[in-house]
Amino acid sequence: MTLILSRSRAASDFKKLAGQNNHFLVTILVGLDEVRSGRAERKPEFSTTWDPKDVVQSADRSRMYATRTALLWIVEAFEGYAASIRKTAGVFSEPEQALIRGESGDGKSRRLVRLNEVLGEPDSAELALVRAAMDWRNRIAHFATTGNLDGEVKGQLRKFADEISGAYRHLEVDRLIQSISNGAAPSFKEVASIIEATHKLVRRLDEAVGPRMNSVQFAEQAIRDYVEALSVDRWKQVTQSIWQGNEQRSVSKLASILRQVGFVQVESDDVESPVDEYIKSLAQISVEEARLTFRSA
Repeated sequence: MTLILSRSRAASDFKKLAGQNNHFLVTILVGLDEVRSGRAERKPEFSTTWDPKDVVQSADRSRMYATRTALLWIVEAFEGYAASIRKTAGVFSEPEQALIRGESGDGKSRRLVRLNEVLGEPDSAELALVRAAMDWRNRIAHFATTGNLDGEVKGQLRKFADEISGAYRHLEVDRLIQSISNGAAPSFKEVASIIEATHKLVRRLDEAVGPRMNSVQFAEQAIRDYVEALSVDRWKQVTQSIWQGNEQRSVSKLASILRQVGFVQVESDDVESPVDEYIKSLAQISVEEARLTFRSA
């Protein structure tokens, strides 16, 4: 078995933030259907006032709040992913960073297009949907954004209209464009499609980022982050547990830490990866050396 990096820390963080967004949204909407039907009742232990005059109107408005919030959440999570990737050491050269940044007035949508191009990824339905979602988020969260959807994004959506319809619940691009231009709350179909497309785009970008990353440097930083985030007492316990004098157990515990941040173990023909070599050498140091290397915050 050998350790390889399957995804970036940014992708792991994105998955933690947005991995179950569709499930959460469906659960909320199922609950709101009960409100709309008049069957929902406030439990006594829920210590707040809830007595809507019109349960149908209350449920419908709450549904709009839920889909808007889901849209905001997925866009913010994606933008956090993109920013984190750009800050990851060694992934982009300075000329590439300058190209992605572009002009001072360029927005995040245009920077995303250039990030996609620098990584060698083709134009796609997913890129179009994520760019549309970024514009939609601005209209929902920032009152100053009004008017028609950006012409370039609109053209991208129409270019992939058939693919979007086929892959995303028969989503109608022209209706989507109209909803965004009006600043309307997204329908469940629209926001669920955007969430799915965003996950697909993150996976695609991360596959392109992977070969650019220094896996040993990433592993070293991941172990440092893990150990140094512990309280002093917990730090002493954990370092003693990892570096207990048994090299095989130390390797196993270090590998377990790395599996939490995107590394996976795969079958190999007794060929060690650079990360395998790194954790084996790290497993050979004493607990005193480890504590000097990885200090508690």
